[in-house]
Amino acid sequence: MRNSTLLVFMALILSACSEKKPETLKHTRETLFNDSWEFVKDATPEMISDSTHLTWETVDLPHTAHLEPLVIEDQQWQGNALYRKTFTPAPELNNKHIALHFEGAMQVAEVFINGQKIATNYGGYLPFYVNITPHILMDQENTILVHLNNEDNPQVPPGKPIDQLDFNLFSGIYRNVWLVVKDPLHISDPIGADRVAAGGS
Repeated sequence: MRNSTLLVFMALILSACSEKKPETLKHTRETLFNDSWEFVKDATPEMISDSTHLTWETVDLPHTAHLEPLVIEDQQWQGNALYRKTFTPAPELNNKHIALHFEGAMQVAEVFINGQKIATNYGGYLPFYVNITPHILMDQENTILVHLNNEDNPQVPPGKPIDQLDFNLFSGIYRNVWLVVKDPLHISDPIGADRVAAGGS
C-alpha cells in the first residue's frame, strides 16, 4: 500500500515538472537599458543634421563624458555631450505604459525621441522619469537622444561656478537607465507624477 501511494505521488511530481513553462517575455517590468549607446563629446543636437562631422563611440552605461586625471591641476572639463540609442519595441509592448528611468545624468538633460524633445531635467544628483509612451513607434526603430550639459549654471544645484567648489560635477549618464513597462492602469512613479501625494494614473 505504501509503495503504490509513493508511486502515485512520484507520478504527480513528474507530471507537474513536464508541464510547459510560459514563454518569457523580452521585456520585464524593469529592464536595464545600459547596453549599446552611442556617444559623442562637444556636440549639440543641432549638429546632428550634419553628422559627417560627428564620430560616435559605442559605450555602455554608466559612463562619463570625460575621464579626469587623478589630480586635476587646472579645472575639470565642462561642455556638451550627446548619447543616443536605437531600439525596436517588442510586440508585447503594444498598449503598455513605457518610460525611461534615469538614475542620474549630469547635469542638465534634454531627452529626445525620434527627433522630438519631450523632457528636460535640471540637476544631476537625483533620478528622473520620462514617459515615452505617446512618442514610441511600435514595431519600428526608435531613436532616443540625450543631450547633456554640465557647464556652470546658477539655476541648477549647487549653483556656484566650478572654480568656487571643492568638488567636481563630472559629466555624462553616470548611473543606470531602466526601460520601465507597466499596464495602462498603474500606480504612478512618484518622480514621474511630479506632484505631491500623487495617486494612480
